[in-house]
Parts: sequence; structure tokens; C-alpha cells
Amino acid sequence: MPRAVEAIDTQKLQPLWRVSRLEVVEPYGFQAITSDGLRSLHAGLASREVNTWEQLLVQNQKHNHAIEVGKLCAKARKRLKELNIDEESLMSMRLGSTRRLWGIRDGQVFHLLFWDPKHLIYKTKPHNT
Repeated sequence: MPRAVEAIDTQKLQPLWRVSRLEVVEPYGFQAITSDGLRSLHAGLASREVNTWEQLLVQNQKHNHAIEVGKLCAKARKRLKELNIDEESLMSMRLGSTRRLWGIRDGQVFHLLFWDPKHLIYKTKPHNT
């Protein structure tokens, strides 16, 4: 007799990283990442592996959150269209004052997509103005 599969709350799971969609072309590809940027990326992802999605997105939502695609810059929206990526939102993870990692969250998995070292994909107003 088949058993019912218990629903899994992915918010309680630790993130898994996937790189198959990682961009290596302009405008937001990883091909231009500096060695310091690579070290920052590695440290940032490694430090987040011990957290659950709930810790990353609820407790630390100021730095890690979903942004509607329509609010992204024109270059990012154009690139998503070229890639046939039809998502309502992308996930942004803050890895420093301006460095952002962008990707697609699918349950427990985070598909790395864009590297945004200058915070250009989704501009915000400076806090001191």
C-alpha cells in the first residue's frame, strides 16, 4: 500500500547551492569577479550553509530577500528574457556593503545567477539621505 509523503517545510532546511545557471557573460556575470570578490563569495556562501532558509529570509530579511523582477534594472530584465527565465522574483543575498548575489530559489535550492558587486541590479536610496 502506498504511503503518503509528508510535506517538507523547506524554510527549516539549510540552503543548497547550484551553479548550472551561473552567468559568465556581461552584464552581471561571474567572469569579472576579482579574487577578493571570489573570497567574499566563498565565505558568504559557506557561512550561510549552517543557517536554515528561515534564518536567512525571516531573521535576516533586511539583507536577503526576494525582489520582483519588474523592479530590477532594464539590463537584468533583458538578460532574464534572453535566458527564457520567467520568474516573478529573484532572490538577492547581501555579501557586503554593495556586493549582491542574485539567484532563483526553488525550495531548498538556490540557483546562482548574477554577480552584482556594485548593487546595480536593484538600486536603493542611500540610508543617509
